[in-house]
Amino acid sequence: MTAPSRTLSRIPADLRPLLPLPPLHGLTAAKARGAECTWCAKRLSIATSVDLGERPAQGGITLFLRGCHRCTLRAAGQAYIAHPGPCPQCVYDLKPCPVMQALLTLLLELPR
Repeated sequence: MTAPSRTLSRIPADLRPLLPLPPLHGLTAAKARGAECTWCAKRLSIATSVDLGERPAQGGITLFLRGCHRCTLRAAGQAYIAHPGPCPQCVYDLKPCPVMQALLTLLLELPR
C-alpha cells in the first residue's frame, strides 16, 4: 500500500476504491468535474479539496472527483471501520494488514 504524503491533497490510488461514494450516475456537472464536493456539493478550491481521482462513467465520460476535507475524512473513517469484516488477517491476527495500516495513516494525514 502507498503511504500518503504529509501534505495530503490526493487520495492514494490504491485506497480510492475503498472509499464509499454516492451513486455516480446522478452527479451534477459541477461534482463530475470536481468543482463541488462529491458528497455535500460544497464549492471547492485547490486548498479546500482532496483529489479522489479520475473515474470512468457511462457514455465514455471521465469524472474528476474531489471531496471537501470533512466529507473525505468521514468516507475514510467509514472505509477504516468497514475494512476488517472482509479481511481475514484483520479478523484473525492481532497485527492489522497493510490496507488497514494505510487507511489509518490516511485518517491521520487528511486535512481537518
